[in-house]
Amino acid sequence: MQKELQLNIKRLSLLNLVAVILAGLTALSVYLMYGSLKTIEAETKVRYQSYILAEQVRQSSDQLSLMARAYTVTGNTKFLDFFNQILAIRNGEAPRPEDYHRVYWDMLMPHNGKAPFPDGEKKSLQAMLNSIGITDEEMQQIRLAEKASNDLTKIEYAAFQALANKSDENMEKEQIDAILSLYSDDYFLAKSEIMSHINNFLFMLDYRTEQNLHTATRDHYLMSLFAALLPF
Repeated sequence: MQKELQLNIKRLSLLNLVAVILAGLTALSVYLMYGSLKTIEAETKVRYQSYILAEQVRQSSDQLSLMARAYTVTGNTKFLDFFNQILAIRNGEAPRPEDYHRVYWDMLMPHNGKAPFPDGEKKSLQAMLNSIGITDEEMQQIRLAEKASNDLTKIEYAAFQALANKSDENMEKEQIDAILSLYSDDYFLAKSEIMSHINNFLFMLDYRTEQNLHTATRDHYLMSLFAALLPF
């Protein structure tokens, strides 16, 4: 009787130990599942934010072209002011409007246009991209895109200068020449170089984040399967 009681106690202790181990493993698997889920969320967020910022590099180039052309055609200095503001915002020299990735400059184009969002902090695009953790190789493509965009502004500023220096005798011809310079093959080649670097950035970003998401998703499924099989 005594031996049977001792045996039952040992069995009970063993069962308790197994239960504790299973509970610990379950808790660990839940913790790992949560961690892998947070990794998926973080990678998805980085992917989205990177796309938004890369799109702003492209948009800023298109907006600069729009303002440069509007100024050379109309001579309205507000478009020249917008041109300089876009550059200053991109370089972190002027406050970046809140929700700047949404429609902004189109709302200012009309005669009585108003900014749809208030100003935020001064943040350059490069600083914002650095803060979300892109790779050095990806950042290099953004730097090259911005450099190409800054080089393009040389053509635009030359057009502005020609417009400012136009003489009374050849006013119409000089203005037309300034306008045509913003539609020249050199101009379009410079634009294509900007977009080429942005495409390279997006390709590299896609590949890296897709691999990271694949790994995180696989780990999450494995942890889920492990947790589901534990009771058996």
